Amino acid sequence: MQKFGIGQPVTRVEDTRFTTGHGSYIDDLNLEDQAYAIFVRSPHAHALIKNIDTKDARTLPGVVAVYTVEDLKADNIGDVPCGAPAMNKDGSPCVMPPRPALAEAAVRHVGDAIAVVIAETIEQAKDAAEQVWIDYELLDAVVETSRAMDSEVTQIWEQAENNRCFDWEAGNVEATEKAFSNAAKVVELTLINNRVVPTSVETRGAIAFSEPETGRLVLHVSCQGVHLMRRLLANAIFNCPEEEIHVLCKDVGGGFGMKIFLFPEYVVALYAARKIGRPVKWISDRSEAFVCDSHGRDHVSHLQLALDANAKILGLKVNTIANLGAYLSNFSPFVATAAGVSMLVGCYSIPTAYVNV
Repeated sequence: MQKFGIGQPVTRVEDTRFTTGHGSYIDDLNLEDQAYAIFVRSPHAHALIKNIDTKDARTLPGVVAVYTVEDLKADNIGDVPCGAPAMNKDGSPCVMPPRPALAEAAVRHVGDAIAVVIAETIEQAKDAAEQVWIDYELLDAVVETSRAMDSEVTQIWEQAENNRCFDWEAGNVEATEKAFSNAAKVVELTLINNRVVPTSVETRGAIAFSEPETGRLVLHVSCQGVHLMRRLLANAIFNCPEEEIHVLCKDVGGGFGMKIFLFPEYVVALYAARKIGRPVKWISDRSEAFVCDSHGRDHVSHLQLALDANAKILGLKVNTIANLGAYLSNFSPFVATAAGVSMLVGCYSIPTAYVNV
């Protein structure tokens, strides 16, 4: 019998380890002389950062270091990249705003990380984080996807006119319009694909250190793909050969696709570990995860279905507004376009279709 025959049961080998409490997750790992990271995050959805004062935090017991984006920039740490941009109808690339690992000049979502405190204990790091003083100039926020591109709505990124990242299309517009012109009936519907927040049992976390003998950066992380993460860290963030970065992942307590991405906290943990010459551990708490993990969906779509006199489908048109959030994740444009559209017609026989996102 073939190893993976259709209908053949597959014996799971990991269950006994998990059900007897012998799984190995990111928070189970502790390294000698490790320090702890706590991020200072914005309570505002949209605001200018007028000043960051870390003096009080630096003087508290147990504090090892406090870093902001100025430290990252001074050491030439690159921005978190989007590796799968979408193209506009005219062939031009989409708008890809910068995403430094710590916010620069402005915050653009609740929970945007502005500074990080590194301390001897998690309690000391939390205490010091409360002593980082930030002056904000509050701005209007965009919270309604269907109105995000209205002319009177506040601009989140200067380079993204009307908050539009791209204007993408797929399908045969001429053939689809012809099908609609020949239709006996057109059915229309507006659908809201609700925003979702992935809530894995195990929150995100990382432990980073720099090998003293080689200088190689090592990242233990709860993720869904170490190879992509290493490639992005090496090529876009630390500008070094991939061999100088090692990413490891043990058991993962849920991810739902969210843990595929390279998040800013991993970059900061590696940076801090290299700067202080000690391991740095960060584990997201549940409230932090809710506002900082990559959310999904939140699409508003207007659909039109062309039918003949016998209710046979002739064509499909879809216009979608997709919420990609304040920043582009590693491949969020791909998810909203090519990945999602590939499933649009499903199992039905639809002669022609056109989609605009």
